[in-house]
Amino acid sequence: MNIAPKVLIVGAGPSGLVLALTLLQNGVPVRVVEKETNPRIGQRGAGIMVLCLSLKTISMSSTCNPQPRSLELFQFLGVVDVITKAGIPVPTIRMFQPDGLEILKEFEGTPSRDPTPTNPFFNPMLLGQEGLEAILRTALAGHGCSVELGTELQSFQQFDDRVDATLVKVGKPEGDVVIENATFDWVIGADGARSAVRKRLGLAFLGETRVEKFVVGDIMIEGLSPKVSRKQPSAWSCSFILPSTIPGLFNFVLMGENLQHVEVSSSHDALRRCLSDNTGNRPDITFGNITWMSRYVPNIRVVDKFKMGRVFVAGDAAHVHSPTGGQGMNTSIQDSFNLGWKLSLVVKRLAHTSLLDTYSEERLPVVSEMLKQTTKLLNRIVKSSKDGGVWKRPGSALQLGINYRWSSIVLDELKKTEPIAQDNIDERSNSYGVSVNDDLQAGDRAPDSLDLIPLRSDLIAKKSSLFRDVFGSSYHTVLIFAQLVDAKASLQWVAGYPKDVLRTAVIVPSQQAVHIDLPDNVNLVFEDREGHAHEAYTERKCGIIVVRPDGVVGAMARDPQWLERYFKGILLEPLKL
Repeated sequence: MNIAPKVLIVGAGPSGLVLALTLLQNGVPVRVVEKETNPRIGQRGAGIMVLCLSLKTISMSSTCNPQPRSLELFQFLGVVDVITKAGIPVPTIRMFQPDGLEILKEFEGTPSRDPTPTNPFFNPMLLGQEGLEAILRTALAGHGCSVELGTELQSFQQFDDRVDATLVKVGKPEGDVVIENATFDWVIGADGARSAVRKRLGLAFLGETRVEKFVVGDIMIEGLSPKVSRKQPSAWSCSFILPSTIPGLFNFVLMGENLQHVEVSSSHDALRRCLSDNTGNRPDITFGNITWMSRYVPNIRVVDKFKMGRVFVAGDAAHVHSPTGGQGMNTSIQDSFNLGWKLSLVVKRLAHTSLLDTYSEERLPVVSEMLKQTTKLLNRIVKSSKDGGVWKRPGSALQLGINYRWSSIVLDELKKTEPIAQDNIDERSNSYGVSVNDDLQAGDRAPDSLDLIPLRSDLIAKKSSLFRDVFGSSYHTVLIFAQLVDAKASLQWVAGYPKDVLRTAVIVPSQQAVHIDLPDNVNLVFEDREGHAHEAYTERKCGIIVVRPDGVVGAMARDPQWLERYFKGILLEPLKL
């Protein structure tokens, strides 16, 4: 028997699809509606994201870690292999003189690097939004969920225990309209920068509209290498052209104070002339069919809160920024992960609804810092787009340092402070820029660890990793380092929670006796033969690490009593088995 969906997601872009997949993996039925009658086409945000990522690596130091956090989260969703297969490497970048012939500079967008035991995805890739959304829709179909195209949220009304929504469906033939009244427990607006959900909630969208003008789109080009991106400044404008995953199709970005953006974006012929002029009118380059294009004026804005009652906003519905920042899609994905696990627990009546208030609490400081960084980058580009050095950005732009150290629901025993203390304000301001070389703290991204040897589990692999075999988007993971704490005593503190809510993994150092006395409720036992897990997690001598479903360290402790304190802040009373 089909269960009526309790959650309505409005919008089928990356943030909406990732949220839907996260909820479905948690066993929460959802409906996803999209007012467009056909899937969107074009490289769009994801392509521009990687363009900006590649340009910024012009002068990035060797200590920076060029790994998108998104790939780690996609592994939790089980789609990373498909995504990495569909993507292409970030190409070499060539900066040309205005004549389009003389190469001013040439450099690797992202030097290829080998993965490390804590960072399995070292090399960014190029994958357009069109391709990414198709992969995510396929993953949804595997859970029996499909996007309802041509369906728009017309209105909604909130009550203490529900949201009544009116949906308008455009049927076939065109013009056949069906109105549906439906009830949901929760509604999420992931419907883009012009979000109807945000507007109906009356949320403030704080920020500014810039004077700069952009024209973006996709075009077929003959004569350009798919392994090279072009950056071409001219007296009229500055153009960026980069390859896509589709042979012969290139993504372009036009900008500059002299760009006639209305004229260029109103005519395909005018756009082709502009691109030809900006590349020196070379006879060996032919600009062909334009599959999509749009003019864009940067808005730099964020909502004052991500939630009102039983309705949320996520992704571009909650924040927008300059396309030069390369952070939008990644930030949207993390919105969805942050909300998804919390909403799942509430829907299943395993957590109090107050847990959902931490969605705004945790995401607002991160997004605010993201807007500051991307705006600084835009200002540098506007000032001197011909200088490759203006694309230099700190390693924090790759989002591995994003943290919630100040959050009211993370606990770090060694800090000896109560959550939400006033002195945590400095941690909020540094929510985006923590060095990946800092000692691990509660609220940080949980690192991976390779070469774990299963000792007591149902795993048949000879070697395991935390990302692939231990962590998951539908449960908390308690890591217990037996060399530092009493593993048996620690496990007793979480004995009341079922496996679909919380899983445990005991990690012993290499050559330690494997016949340690453990209760039956331990799910996994590993030998850390190469020492990677101990190196990543135990620098501060905390033997108990709680990892949330979004891959964030929720708690670090030496005393197992802190386990009870942490989970009391997240879950309702333990279930008695």
